Amino acid sequence: MISIENISKIKQNRFEKFIKSPYFNNNHRIELLFKLIIKERLDDQELHDRIYPEYPFKRQRLYDLHSELNSLFQKFLAIENMDEEKKWDMEILHGLNNSNMEKQFRLKFKTISKRTERTSLKNEMFYFNRFQLAELNDEFITRAEKKSSDQSLQEKADYLDIHYLIVKQKTICEMLNRQRIIQSNFELRALDEVQSIIENDKDYYFQFPPVHFYFYLIKLYQTGSFKVYEKLVGLLAEYFDFFKLSEIKEFYEYIQNHCIRQINKGEQAYLHHLYALFQERLDNKLFDKLGNITEWTYKTAITVGLRLQKYDWVFELINNLKQLLSDDIRDNAYNYNLANMYFEMNEFRRALRILNTVEFTDDFYNLDARVLILKIYFENEEQEPLSAHIQAFKAFLRRNRTLSDHQKLIYSNLLKYTLKLIRLSERRPRKATDNFKKKIEELKLDIAGVGLLANKQWLLSKLEAMSK
Repeated sequence: MISIENISKIKQNRFEKFIKSPYFNNNHRIELLFKLIIKERLDDQELHDRIYPEYPFKRQRLYDLHSELNSLFQKFLAIENMDEEKKWDMEILHGLNNSNMEKQFRLKFKTISKRTERTSLKNEMFYFNRFQLAELNDEFITRAEKKSSDQSLQEKADYLDIHYLIVKQKTICEMLNRQRIIQSNFELRALDEVQSIIENDKDYYFQFPPVHFYFYLIKLYQTGSFKVYEKLVGLLAEYFDFFKLSEIKEFYEYIQNHCIRQINKGEQAYLHHLYALFQERLDNKLFDKLGNITEWTYKTAITVGLRLQKYDWVFELINNLKQLLSDDIRDNAYNYNLANMYFEMNEFRRALRILNTVEFTDDFYNLDARVLILKIYFENEEQEPLSAHIQAFKAFLRRNRTLSDHQKLIYSNLLKYTLKLIRLSERRPRKATDNFKKKIEELKLDIAGVGLLANKQWLLSKLEAMSK
C-alpha cells in the first residue's frame, strides 16, 4: 500500500495526471481511491462504501484495488526516473532500431552523438552513455549488415573499458575510505591489476579525467605522500568543470579526510592545507550551490579555523552556513559552535551565557556543551561551580539510556581525570618542585595510556602548563 503522506504535493499532482491517462489506467475506481486517500481520512468500510456502493463490504476487494494503485505508482516512479533526456534517447534509439527505421535511427543517432560530445561533463555517466551509443550503433550496423568500415565495435570496447575502470576505481576508493572510518576489512580484489593497467599506458588513460583523478586518489590512500596530495589537489582544480557538484563535494571530502588523518598523526602543517580546501569550497560557493552542509563538515571547518586562530573567518562561517544545516540540528550546531568560538577566544563569560541559556536537544551536543562548561569553570578557577557541574555530569551519564556504554566510559574518564587534575592543581607550589613535576609526569603517562578518553589533549595541555 502507498504511504501517501510520504509523497510530495508536486508528485501527488503528477501521479494524479498519470492515473487519469487512459494509456496507463482505464479503471476509474483507482483514480477515486487515490483522491479519497489524499483528501479524506476514511476507514476501510467507508472507503469501500464510496468506491463500491453497489456491493456489500469485502476487504479483499479493497486490498486488490490498493494493489493495483501501488503497481501503477511503481510504474509512475519508473517513468519519472526515466524523465532524463539521455535515458529517453537510448530508449528511442532502441525502438527505432527494433522497428527497422533506418533513416530515423541515423538522424537521431547523429543528433544525440553531437549533443553528447558538446557536454562539459566527463564523468562516469558520460563514458557509460558513450558505451551505450556505440553498442546501439553496432547493433544497428549488424542488423543492416554493413560491418566493414564502421568503428562502433571498437568504440564500444574502448568505452566499456573506461567505464569499468572508473567504476572499479571509484568503488576501491570508497572501500579504502570506509576501512579507515569504520575499521572494516574489505577484499580489494584487482586493485593492483587496475593500477598497473593504467600505469603501463598513462598517456592513453590519463586523457580520461575520472581515471586520472581516481588513480592518484588510490595512490594517496596507498602512500600518504605529500607529492601525491599536491598532484591530487591540482587535478581537482583542473577537472572541476568535468564533474557534477555532488561528485566535486565527494572528492573534497576524500582529500579532507586524508588531511584530518595526517593531523591526527601529528602532521600539523596539514591544518593549513585543510583550511585552504575549505576556503576553496567557500570561494566556489559549493555549499550554497548544493544547498546543504552536514553538521560534521560545519563543525570540522570551524574547528580548523579556531585552531589556526582565524576568528573573523570562523565567525563569518558560523553565521553564513547556519541556514544550510538541517532544521532538526541547526540550533544545536549553531549555538554550540558559537560558544566554542568564544571559549577559544578566552571570552569565557560569553561562551557560558550561550551554553546556559540554550537547551541542547541532541545528546552529542549536550555532551559537548557539558564538556565546554567544565573547561570554562576550570579555566576560571571556579571550584564550587566546577564541582557541582561534575556531579551533575556524572548523574546525566548514569541516567541517560540512549548513550552506549562505550560513550559513557569516554566521558566518565574525562570527569575522573579532571578531578585528579583539580586535586593536583590545589597542591601546586608557587614554584614547581622536582616532586611536583614527578607527579605531573605520572599523571601524564596515566592519561596518555587511556584509550577511551574525551579531550585528552586538553588535559595534557593543562598538565604541561602546570609544570612551568
